[in-house]
Amino acid sequence: MLNEVPRLLRYGWRMAMRPKQVAIAGVKLNVPESAKGRVLASIYAEKYEGLEVRELPRLLRSDDVIVEAGAAIGFVGLIAQKSVGAENVHMIEANRDLIPEIERNWRDNGVAAPTIHHGLAAADDGAPVDFHVANLFWASSVIDHGSTRRTDKVDQIGLNSLFRKTGASVFICDIEGGEFSLLPKLDLSGLRLIVIELHENRAGPGEMEAAQSTIRSAGFELTQAFKNEVFIFERRQ
Repeated sequence: MLNEVPRLLRYGWRMAMRPKQVAIAGVKLNVPESAKGRVLASIYAEKYEGLEVRELPRLLRSDDVIVEAGAAIGFVGLIAQKSVGAENVHMIEANRDLIPEIERNWRDNGVAAPTIHHGLAAADDGAPVDFHVANLFWASSVIDHGSTRRTDKVDQIGLNSLFRKTGASVFICDIEGGEFSLLPKLDLSGLRLIVIELHENRAGPGEMEAAQSTIRSAGFELTQAFKNEVFIFERRQ
């Protein structure tokens, strides 16, 4: 508990003063204007993307190549590049407002920008589709959840071809409910590690179990789960 005191003091100060940048796990993170509510609190409490921050350094190998769907502000990628190098991080982000946020966060950490693909993560390349940009930076999705402030047309970025082209071994995914229709269409055979957020509040009947079953049937086992939201799957030996 004593080890928590400094962090709690920092959290209290941040909630009062609302700084524009914080340090989490050795990474400088700029706080987006659209960070509010529980996500803002998690950033100030240094618990944002907590499972990924804690586990990725242990799980990643120096020769891994990462494809991340739903890169948001680039924080998880910044954690990952410490293990694999920036050149081995490939990000997909559909919200054009967040591309400068990613670039700024990486620049402020003195790291060369990763390969960033602006578009919607899909199984295969395709024509532009509607993407609903929400008021909160993390809530935008191909699905209109009722908080849309604008709808953009964005290209579909084919994950199957990107996996092959990059030789990806790790797939990180956080696409606010789009994962349920995407997973059955993906070729996961070249991957050894999947870190995915399954959004139960966006799921229809049976979709949570179906998504996990799809991954398990591709040769993976669930090794960790956090709050029935973040799931880590590792390929069975």
